[in-house]
Amino acid sequence: MLASAGIYLVLDVNSPLEGQHLNRYEPWLTYNEDYVEHVFKVIEQFSGYNNTLGFFAGNEIVNDKKSARNSPVYVKALISDMKSYISKHSPRFIPVGYSAADDLNYRVSLSKYLECTTGSLYDSVDFYGVNTYQWCGEQTFYTSGYDILVNDYEDYVRPVFFSEFGCNKVTPRLFEEVGSMFSNDMIGVFSGGLVYEYSQEPNNYGLVEIDANGNLKLLKDYDHLKLQFNSVDLPTGREIADLYTSHGKGLKLGAQAIPECYDEYDNLDINKDVDSAVSLLLLRNGVDARRGKFVKLLEEDFFTTFNITTSSGAPFPTNYMKATHLVNQVTPFELMRLQQLANSGK
Repeated sequence: MLASAGIYLVLDVNSPLEGQHLNRYEPWLTYNEDYVEHVFKVIEQFSGYNNTLGFFAGNEIVNDKKSARNSPVYVKALISDMKSYISKHSPRFIPVGYSAADDLNYRVSLSKYLECTTGSLYDSVDFYGVNTYQWCGEQTFYTSGYDILVNDYEDYVRPVFFSEFGCNKVTPRLFEEVGSMFSNDMIGVFSGGLVYEYSQEPNNYGLVEIDANGNLKLLKDYDHLKLQFNSVDLPTGREIADLYTSHGKGLKLGAQAIPECYDEYDNLDINKDVDSAVSLLLLRNGVDARRGKFVKLLEEDFFTTFNITTSSGAPFPTNYMKATHLVNQVTPFELMRLQQLANSGK
């Protein structure tokens, strides 16, 4: 259904359940074969969908002094594990990244550490997400501090985007930052962002409210966000390339563009050892998980029986979702990968 609507998924491989996430303070207790097997199973289950845009290796694992002492090397090891597994076992090369807390103590140092390589491209994130809530109410590119964000990530060689944004200190939210995000000030450095969040929860960040029966009401935040997105004049690919060049970022592709790791990074401990044997057998043999696949949608699947109302309480104009994208298209490269995996017994 998401694929038919042209919606792509960036999925965190972790969950709050026991054995399915890293303990940020004592990661050596949770980085084990059971955890890595869970991660690889998530990759297997979602690698068959062509609207799986990427995987997050973690979200805000490093967010204070203690986690900055203990977790960075484990996050980097997990990124390497995930990229290695995808290279060996996935029919598609799906990017792996990290979603970071926008803490000034680690903003630059953690991003640089996860960007760098010790000799293998598997060491380096494919993209980097920043959770930022510093544009609140009516602000500008400069009063919000977005100009400093751009300066901090201007020479980053991997794509950077806001993995969370939408400050709610002023409500309803206006989302005026969207205009800046897609302006010449930012688009040469940042690649858009993800609004937090879809459904209303106790923390009051929702775009829609869903009642106990599944009926949905659009909120004012939704109206404002839609207005801002509709007002954006997206640049062409050529214009984006020119903006990259104007920011000095250029189109940095290939192994030669990834910086070598330094011996130390501000406010991070990167000198701990990680047991590299944890993932060896799983990387070699793969995991036993059923790869997801698209199911055929019938005409009635595109209709909803739930009531949808606008922020003013009026009925939403339609209860029908129009399919705008073809799904389950397999590229020649993916066909070749599937054949290679089949020949190897995977």
